[in-house]
Amino acid sequence: MTRLIILLFFSCFAFIGFSQSTQDLDDYGASVEQGLVKYTMVEKQKTETGSKQFFYEGRELKLVRVLVADHGILKKVDWYYVENKLILAETTWKSDLKGDVVFHEKYYFSKGKMFAWLNFENQFEKPESELFKSTGQDILRTAARWIEEAKAAKK
Repeated sequence: MTRLIILLFFSCFAFIGFSQSTQDLDDYGASVEQGLVKYTMVEKQKTETGSKQFFYEGRELKLVRVLVADHGILKKVDWYYVENKLILAETTWKSDLKGDVVFHEKYYFSKGKMFAWLNFENQFEKPESELFKSTGQDILRTAARWIEEAKAAKK
């Protein structure tokens, strides 16, 4: 029994930000998607062309979803959180007519930094590039803004 508790402790500890893989984070994103019905959703800034949705489990923010309809393309950006820390962001653009994916990228985070970026060509970007570094910083700034909006939305 003690061994099981120790194993669970270390697996949770690793998941929160200490040795994550892209597959771990993809699995987490999929589990959040599958559990959306159990989360509380607060919708903000709903307009004719889009909305911003905050999904909570209790008081913990799990997902921020931004939806925008733009010239026949439905643009969706999902921001996944664990303990108010961004761990995964995913951008998916689909054609309104057929639903075909026309653009898709994923950004993976651990310990407050982006460690992987799967680009629209389904290739990983080089982490040492300036574009990689600046994109990661931009995404983290936006993710921090969503956290502040989420706190205000939940009140």
